[in-house]
Order: sequence, then C-alpha cells, then structure tokens
Amino acid sequence: MNHIVLIGNGFDLAHGLKTSYIDFLTWYLKNIGEAVEEKQYYEDDIISISPNTNYAGISIFKNGELSNNPLEIFKKIENTIYAYNIHPEFINNLFSNIQEKRWVDIENSYYRNLISIFNDITKSSQNRTEDVAKLNLAFRFLKTKLIEYLKLQEKQSFLLNNDILLHLQNMSNELLNSDSIYFINFNYTSFIEKYFNEDKISSKANQIKLINIHGLLNHKEENIIFGYGDETDEHYEKLEKLQNKEYLKFIKSFGYAYTNNYQNLITYLGNPFKVHIFGHSCGLSDRVLLKEIFEHNNCYQIEMYYYQKDENTNDFIDKYMDISNHFSMQNKGKMRVRIQALENSKPLVNYIKK
Repeated sequence: MNHIVLIGNGFDLAHGLKTSYIDFLTWYLKNIGEAVEEKQYYEDDIISISPNTNYAGISIFKNGELSNNPLEIFKKIENTIYAYNIHPEFINNLFSNIQEKRWVDIENSYYRNLISIFNDITKSSQNRTEDVAKLNLAFRFLKTKLIEYLKLQEKQSFLLNNDILLHLQNMSNELLNSDSIYFINFNYTSFIEKYFNEDKISSKANQIKLINIHGLLNHKEENIIFGYGDETDEHYEKLEKLQNKEYLKFIKSFGYAYTNNYQNLITYLGNPFKVHIFGHSCGLSDRVLLKEIFEHNNCYQIEMYYYQKDENTNDFIDKYMDISNHFSMQNKGKMRVRIQALENSKPLVNYIKK
C-alpha cells in the first residue's frame, strides 16, 4: 500500500523553528518598533506611524521600549501622541489577535475580510473594487514579508528529531517493491528533505516522492501559493459570478496552475493509500486539496500524529473535528471508519516532562 504524508507547519515547529504566523507577525512588529525608536516614524505598504505635528522632532520612544515588546506596540502608540493608519481592516484584526495571544491564521482572516466586503456589496449595491484592491495589496505585502522572514528561519540550525525519524523509518520498512511514500509538503521550507539522507530511509529513495505543493522559498515569488483554498464555501460561487478577477487573485486553485504538482498528486491517488498527518492543521484554507485526498475511494486510512501539549492534553479531538470539515455529510460514515482512533495513534513528538 502507498503512503501519503502531509507535512504542515507543526512539523517545523516540532523542531523548534519559529515559523508560525504569530512568530512572523511578532517579528514584523519588532522591526516596526525598532524603526520608530530610531527615526520616530515608520511607513510601508500597509502601515504608517508618525508623530503629531505639534511634537515634531521630539523623541518619544526610547531604545527597547517598542522593539522588546512587539505585541504591545500598537497599544503603546495609541496611548501616546503617535497616530497610525492600518489598512485594510484585516491587518488590524491580525494584530489584535496576537496582542491577545490568540492563534492567527492570515489566510482565513483574508478570506473573511473578502467576504465581508462582498456582503456589503449585496446590501448596498456599491462598487467596492477599490477596497478589494487594497485588501489584495496588503495581503501581497504580507506574503513578501513572510518569505523574507522564512528565509531567515531556514538559516537556523536544524537537528533531526528521533521520534519523527522513527515514524518515517517504520513507514519505509512497510514498503513492498511496488509501494511508495508520497510526501506533500505544504510548508515553504524544505526541512523534510533532511530526513531523506538517513540510511533506513535513503535505501528506499527510488520509492520516495516529494512535491512542494505551495512552492519553496527559492522559487519565484509568484510560484509560491499563499491564499485561500475552499471552493466549496457557500460564498465562492457568488464571488465568481461577480466577474471581477480582483476577488479571485488569492484563491489557491489558480496558484496550482503554475506547476503540474496538483495533477501529479491526483494521478498518484489512483492506487490504494494510507494518509499520515505530520503537523498539518487540516484547516479550511486547504480544503479543496484535502477533501480530494480524504474522500477519495482509494483512501484506506487516515493516521494523525497529534500534538502532545503536556502529560494529559493533546489536540487529537480538535484535529479530528478539523478533518471532519473536509468530508461531505454523505461521507461522514467513511470518515469515522478511516480516521485511526486515538488509542492506536501516536504523537508526532513524544512529550518530555520539563
């Protein structure tokens, strides 16, 4: 039987890498804080911060006051003589979430804001193309900054994790001559490749395949897919009927058209396979692709390698619910049979009591 391994951001995080969206946004805010401390102003495509004209030339922030407290940056600015403009609204929502230390999903936040603009159109019949263009400008800017940040993270030292290595070795040991392992890397980083040189895995090199479904950091920026991927959402068809391409610029399906990765994956699904989830959130931003895999008639089993937060807490049920979103109502029965039970599942990385 073939194996499909879904590699998500949790895989990088399990190696101590700071590659989550909240890590990225915190870095971005820290850079803003450093610039404001030094120059008393800051401006880029989505944010501008400048002092009140009555206080021009007066230094307000001391070194470290903002850059060492990036999550508080806008709260501090708001309580001083500084003014800031954030456009569009979804940027403000992202920063509000990390100030409250909540999980941040930039892609979902983008889509919710897009739908909010669409709903305003249906209520008022106003042309909001300019607002969508601003939203897309902000989203494209964040994509560029995210690539810049992740390139810095790729330079960090990387050590193989013994638990993950054991999972992969056990998987490769199950392979018969006609079987293969198909790694689908949803990350923009290439750390998964570092495991392929290990003896017990490299001996099956001709049976290992890898696609970087969203592109890699050394690719052209336009080939890096960053956006939303749920075409089954009730609003998507309505967006298409607007006949306005500005609303569809960051829908992932169009990004897949740059390469033949998606077509190759669909071809691979032609034989029975087992799915292994290594740190993928299984969120709605990848729904079209995940639904294709999970509901496929050749999908034999779905094995989650869950996150063990502490001795008594894990995210298995949360992940189970997320996977459920990718099954149609008529296929919920298949879902319950295919997802391996918790008692037969393993954490991606064993919890070590501190």
